[in-house]
Amino acid sequence: MKHTLEDLAELAEQLEAARAEVKNCEHNLADAKEVERELSEDIIPNALRELGLDELKTSNGLKLTITETVHARISKDDQAEAFEWLDQNGFGSLTKREVRIPFDRCDADKAAALCEELQSDFEAVNLQQTIHPSTLRAFAREMVQDGEEFPRELFGVFQKKATKITK
Repeated sequence: MKHTLEDLAELAEQLEAARAEVKNCEHNLADAKEVERELSEDIIPNALRELGLDELKTSNGLKLTITETVHARISKDDQAEAFEWLDQNGFGSLTKREVRIPFDRCDADKAAALCEELQSDFEAVNLQQTIHPSTLRAFAREMVQDGEEFPRELFGVFQKKATKITK
């Protein structure tokens, strides 16, 4: 079947309607996620705490428990200070150090000779120190659980409660 100009006009309208529906669904999803977050992280944990409960089994068989997760993130601005704190406090092994040098395609021979002439041939040597996000999160969680003092702001640490529902 060959399409006509009228067919294309109708298809364009269908596409516009589909895009509007997607946008509406995305908006509704965002609203639903916010309601879910408020119930899980604020309303239910606060209600349980007000009642002096750690968990609750409802009459319809749902078991509510509150889990607490620890999150951490070092901002670019705080990296040097955070890595220095880790080094000075015996946690330097958590970080990784990486040397990166950008090479153009025409510098393949120089890249091969890198081990011999690293410092003398390349001014753009960049030593980077990193910590994997899951390693940082585990470190922060352990420090919080053990009640250890450490600069939480420096590591962007925040704790989040969430409601777990099981049947």
